[in-house]
Amino acid sequence: MALRRRQQLDWSKNFKFRLMVTDISNMAIGLAHSDELTGFDSYFDQSYERVKTAKKNDKTFFDAFYDNFLASSPHIANHFRNTNMKRQKAMLEKSFYSLFIFYATNNANDYLRKIAEHHGKAGNNIPPDLYDVWLESLIKTVAEFDPEFNSDVELSWRVVLSSGITYMKFKYDK
Repeated sequence: MALRRRQQLDWSKNFKFRLMVTDISNMAIGLAHSDELTGFDSYFDQSYERVKTAKKNDKTFFDAFYDNFLASSPHIANHFRNTNMKRQKAMLEKSFYSLFIFYATNNANDYLRKIAEHHGKAGNNIPPDLYDVWLESLIKTVAEFDPEFNSDVELSWRVVLSSGITYMKFKYDK
């Protein structure tokens, strides 16, 4: 998933668009790899490509992420006890695209706005501090699945996701 941050781009020349309509009838934009990327974008893009289809011990990246996330706290495990995890994993993958788009454009799409509302105080009441646990669980999973994981890769994941996480935290009580 190639990304550009806060730059005015002619998207058709710099990225190849591929629209993916999900079975939940929302849209996410998949951006093909670009050799022009540098820095965080490049590290993140390459790492995401390595982990998104990888399997370890017969588990996908998203399966392992939820194992790590649920094991991180009894409160979190309790919150997900009656959750359809197959559906939840599909929603997580879709929400990743929204976080990527937020980083690239500095704008929340409809899906990210709905997630923020659903997770807010008036919705499922997901406290802002749990997003930090979410990110740490994600970084742990990236380290497990990316054979080229290092401090640059870790920092790139944190940089790319931090603006979307900040948005989610900010919207908690709004």
